Amino acid sequence: MSEQVIANLDHMVAPLKDLMDKGIFEPDEIRSIVQRRRESEYLLLRRSARKLDYLRYIEAERKLERLRSLRRKKLYKNTKQQGNNNNNNKKDSKNSIGDAHVVQLIHLLFVRAKRKWKEDVSWYFKHAEFAKEAKSFQMLGKIYAEAIQMHPRNSSLWIAAASHEYFGYIVNNNAPGMSGGGSIRNARVLLQRGIRVNQKAEELWLQYFCLEFHYIQKLRGRKEIMQPSGDDNKDTSEEKEVTDVTDGAPNSNNLINKCQLPRIIFNNAIQSIDDNIQFRLKFLDLCDMFPETSVMEDVIMLSIEKDFGHSVEGWIARAQILIEKDRFANIDNKGNTLVSGFCQKPTHNLENNNEGSTDIIINQESLKKRKRNESDPIHATNVSLKNILKNATDAVNTPEMYLQSIFFLHSCIKHNCHDNESRKKFMMNLIDFLLQKAEKNGMASSPDFILEKTAYLVKAGKLKEAFGFLEKLITNDPGCQKDVRCWMKWALISSKMENNCVPKSDSTSCEILRKGLEVLPIYSYGHFNISSQLFLNLLVISSGSFAALDSSISSHQTFKVDEEISSLFQKLLLISHKGKTFGKDAEKKSISIPELALVYLQQEANKGNITLVRKVYSKVLFNSNYTKSCSDKDEHELGGMKVFFDSCIQAETSLGGNSKEIRVYLNRIYDIAIQFFQTGGCVTLVDLYKKQSNDCRR
Repeated sequence: MSEQVIANLDHMVAPLKDLMDKGIFEPDEIRSIVQRRRESEYLLLRRSARKLDYLRYIEAERKLERLRSLRRKKLYKNTKQQGNNNNNNKKDSKNSIGDAHVVQLIHLLFVRAKRKWKEDVSWYFKHAEFAKEAKSFQMLGKIYAEAIQMHPRNSSLWIAAASHEYFGYIVNNNAPGMSGGGSIRNARVLLQRGIRVNQKAEELWLQYFCLEFHYIQKLRGRKEIMQPSGDDNKDTSEEKEVTDVTDGAPNSNNLINKCQLPRIIFNNAIQSIDDNIQFRLKFLDLCDMFPETSVMEDVIMLSIEKDFGHSVEGWIARAQILIEKDRFANIDNKGNTLVSGFCQKPTHNLENNNEGSTDIIINQESLKKRKRNESDPIHATNVSLKNILKNATDAVNTPEMYLQSIFFLHSCIKHNCHDNESRKKFMMNLIDFLLQKAEKNGMASSPDFILEKTAYLVKAGKLKEAFGFLEKLITNDPGCQKDVRCWMKWALISSKMENNCVPKSDSTSCEILRKGLEVLPIYSYGHFNISSQLFLNLLVISSGSFAALDSSISSHQTFKVDEEISSLFQKLLLISHKGKTFGKDAEKKSISIPELALVYLQQEANKGNITLVRKVYSKVLFNSNYTKSCSDKDEHELGGMKVFFDSCIQAETSLGGNSKEIRVYLNRIYDIAIQFFQTGGCVTLVDLYKKQSNDCRR
């Protein structure tokens, strides 16, 4: 082992001496470098090598290289200022073995690491990253070649290698330094070989598709430079020059205007991966990254229409393209114009169409519609959108199709109809049309659809109709009875209808929620949600401000409501683990126990009775298991408990009478708070309450 270490160090003598002779490193620094390298070499030659040893060695050498580079620049700057501009010296300094020594050593370390861990592809990526940083582009090509040979199934390596061939750097022999450039031919060959090995690799197909559009943009830029606008009669020699640089590709005009190569790649891709609509939609996303890709987008959408005519995602994608691009005419694979489509055919002039031509099938009536659409593009888009969704629900007559269409229209109203009331009105009418069609076809039985119909009626201001609609379905439909969202929506509509009335000791919304509790089992999360909503409604009804407004609320009725509130709160503490998100409104989390307890505590504190306040927080802190541990609580609940503890402390200090009694209760609150936050490792809060507890005991 020692002989191999000495042999490795012997190869470093000449480069290190060169660095010392040029004044970049001092003798003491050279000795320190040698000592560190000797220790690292011994670690690398252990019987069981460790990756960490290689990484530390490489990182130390990279830092050394940065230091060497900075000192060399400083030395060269000082020499230049002193007037020492000898060309031979500068040439020698650039070609000296010391300057390239550290970079070569790092490359060698990566090679040694890759030989030991051939199965670890991360070494190749790290080596390639360093080669780019050090501008070792010839080495970079060798790295990718070796990586692909060792890991041919890794798509990322093929893509990185092709990217290097096209976007990487090459040496320019006519000018000093490096200049941009690359080879489309080599990049194509690499991606084609990668696809041949990995025919089902989606990312390879997508990147190959994207590469050809990059190349088309390059050709388009060259053409604009050599044939500026207004030079239509310019000699075609420049166009020939554009064609000559295409590395044997098809005619440049066809390549640019008709997207021949991307079309071929897309067709081959969908033959290899033919049952994945999301894969085809990714091609559409790539088209959005480049200008003038409408021809390719039409090809993609036509393939989706042909192969996924019964797919919900396919129809929604067509509608999305219509809204984004504001297109209104579609073509089939024979070139026929379809008024109900979404893709505009860009290559024909309808008014100048020859009579004998069979390229386009169109009559006078459709031509008049086309002219009217051109004069009012918003109307044309609206009509086409309605036709698309109508055809979609005809082709895919399922509840999911109707729901996804309605969700799509809601999204359009939210994002695309801010300043256009007419379009917003049209979208709402279209939602109504889909709702009526679904009911007619028997698709309106699912809870999701029922909620959408109810939401539409509420937005239209038809609260009574929405209330009756939900009441009928919840009464007669078992599926709707078991869905907590239907009960909550029914109670919400009822409370909106009661907003203009003075709250009574009981209300329709509370009765609805009580019925829901009877239907939904206590072990379900829906039971917790309905219980919490009923609890909040009863708190509003029992508040003193409302009771003062209505003399019909007797003391007996108030006591009865307070008893129900207390009982509900106790039950909520027992089933608090059932509070979850649900349904379409999953982003709206159920109200948490700390929030419920805080509302309850504040209402009792407003009455000015410390006994009532103590009853509330005693149920949470002393008589339940909720505060036994905070490890199962999320950040929202922990923050709520912090506020609740502080509110309890504030209520005791502001409403309590006997100072000794106050200290007893405060110390109990502090002890529970410390114990609660200790279980979750909240050190800051634990220290805070310990400090407050010590101050209280003094």
